[in-house]
Amino acid sequence: MDTLALKAKDLGIFLNNSQLMQFQKFYEELTCWNTKINLTSIVGIDQIVHKHFLDSLSVNLELSHLLTIPNLRILDVGSGAGFPGIPIQISFPHIRVSVLESSTKKCSFLSHIAKELRLVNLSVLNGRSETLAHDPLHREKFDVVISRAVAKLQVLSELTLPFTKVGGSVLAYKSKEITSELNLARNSIRIMGGEVKNTFRVNSICGLPARTLVMIEKPRNTPHKYPRRSGIPSKRPM
Repeated sequence: MDTLALKAKDLGIFLNNSQLMQFQKFYEELTCWNTKINLTSIVGIDQIVHKHFLDSLSVNLELSHLLTIPNLRILDVGSGAGFPGIPIQISFPHIRVSVLESSTKKCSFLSHIAKELRLVNLSVLNGRSETLAHDPLHREKFDVVISRAVAKLQVLSELTLPFTKVGGSVLAYKSKEITSELNLARNSIRIMGGEVKNTFRVNSICGLPARTLVMIEKPRNTPHKYPRRSGIPSKRPM
């Protein structure tokens, strides 16, 4: 955890002892549960600190101006074992994070972690984006929607922008050069009410894997018919 605290500072995040204890407990529970259900192929404290915890916190390089706002609402789409949503919630306890995951087993883990770490502002949503994005409780309710390693931008735009408030934004973690992927996605992003604001290259800072953060702003409402029914966005990308 000393490494996590030191390198988080390079990302502009200062973790106190209580937060470091939460990260330690998160690591222990993740390792334990990973023997029962497939949560992550990344194992070992060093790998998890760099490739899960710090990689999740690289969001601060793009969103530092927002993450200080009390009750900011963030949705993590396709959270899996809780990345990036849970590290963000631990580091910024004053904001409200929802983690969305379709796997019931993984949601059981996420609910367990929320209880164990006493993350009172964390909500766990079990379901598919294509369905929950039509629910009035969630549609266009979030200030920022984040997704890490879920789908190509052409598909991801349909799974994230319907959750995003007008005036809000989507932040996508991408792991490689994304010029061609971004060009293919521009039409889908536009239809969903979004516009690409900028891309930010994270060049192996503090031992992180090199990646690109794509910021999409949402100046317009998403048409009511989107997202299409479950499975269609990935089978027939726009």
